[in-house]
Amino acid sequence: MPWKNGGGTTLEIARAPAGGDFDWRLSVADVREDGPFSSFPGIERHILLVEGAGMRLVSARCCIELAPDGPGAIFDGAEAFTGRLADGPVRDLNLMLRRGRASGSIERIRLDGLHAGARAIEPGAALLFVCVLGGTAIALADGHALLTLQRLDVLRLDAGDAPVRLEPGGGEPAAVALVRIREAGLRA
Repeated sequence: MPWKNGGGTTLEIARAPAGGDFDWRLSVADVREDGPFSSFPGIERHILLVEGAGMRLVSARCCIELAPDGPGAIFDGAEAFTGRLADGPVRDLNLMLRRGRASGSIERIRLDGLHAGARAIEPGAALLFVCVLGGTAIALADGHALLTLQRLDVLRLDAGDAPVRLEPGGGEPAAVALVRIREAGLRA
């Protein structure tokens, strides 16, 4: 879909509710050139670089560096940011959360030959696993299900699903973006 400001495109991965204004939205955006970010008043934005050499987000108030394998950034969707590419196009993962309706986070988990251990699902929260490097095997802790996510594949688990264990697939380094989302009004 086109960006709100018309400057590029994004691929929507998941959102709630399905129609109308979202409470939360997860998407992947391709940024091909320097330019302004769309304005989203009332939205907390989380962004994580998943491909490319890097991007600097610049506003009148601050400068945020996004680097390969670096941490993500959190900023106010109403703040006027311009994206400046370090060396060519980038792809980023975006989590948008409407204040008062949803909260969440994005965390990059590197898997370099060691088991990541079981991760418990928070009651009332959804977890989305997005493969951002290599192939990642995801085993449900009950031992009955195992699947391998390839680059940009997504697995969603909701409250009540079994905890998971993450491990690299195919013996190569792997990384997953772990996205946690809690909608307002859901009880813990």
